Amino acid sequence: MNMIKKLVFCVTALSALPAFAGTQTWDFTSGGSPLSSGNYGNSISMDIDGITLTVTGWSDTNGQSNISTPETIEEAALVYYGDSLGLINRDEDSGTPNHSIDSYDASNGYGNDYDVLMLTFNSEVTLDGLDIGWAYENYVDNNNRGQSSADITTLAYTGTGSDSISGSTWQSISTSAAWSLVQNSSDVDDYNYHALTNKVKSTTFLIGAYNPLFGSDGWSSLNDGFKLAGITTKTTEPSTDIPEPATLGMFLLGLVGVARLRKKVR
Repeated sequence: MNMIKKLVFCVTALSALPAFAGTQTWDFTSGGSPLSSGNYGNSISMDIDGITLTVTGWSDTNGQSNISTPETIEEAALVYYGDSLGLINRDEDSGTPNHSIDSYDASNGYGNDYDVLMLTFNSEVTLDGLDIGWAYENYVDNNNRGQSSADITTLAYTGTGSDSISGSTWQSISTSAAWSLVQNSSDVDDYNYHALTNKVKSTTFLIGAYNPLFGSDGWSSLNDGFKLAGITTKTTEPSTDIPEPATLGMFLLGLVGVARLRKKVR
């Protein structure tokens, strides 16, 4: 390979280098005093590196829960309690574990509603992992008290058009092509970081108590609760170290000129 061909090869390889991934760490532990348990439809927003995240709370509390007429999803209230972000739906009070993102069974005096946080970004990201705060399974069963962990369902919006879940049911969402299961995570420990194995790129994610409609895992349900201390996301960005095509062309011409000059000097 002569000198000019070597230069062309090197510049072409340089221009084909991949983009790099940026990592964002979103902290949900700085909320201060608890928000009002009746402030349904409230939200929090934050920005990192030009990316905006908005968090809202939702639960299936509108109507009567039964097989023939499932409850529809409506807004809940985001709350900060202690160390992280929780949620109070319209069928709950503010006690433990109700102010967590939970699914406790009505037979124990709590609503059998599946709570979720909706995370909406202004551009596509990959949800890399969850930073879990307080968590408990079987908290309300005093005779068979469970463990400090929870089962968690994570979904991503992969459709087109509106990502609204207001007025929908978990049954309709589970059969919709617009929503995809990212991961069902079993026994996620409290006060730990939980990396998601499956990586899905989206602008909208749902993170909630394990919902058996999204996967036949055979786990127990209606007994999980957790609070979310934060999340980690990744974005793919073009490397600022890679010159634009026009700059690469000028650089190549300059190298060719140098190579020819060297050849004449010889």
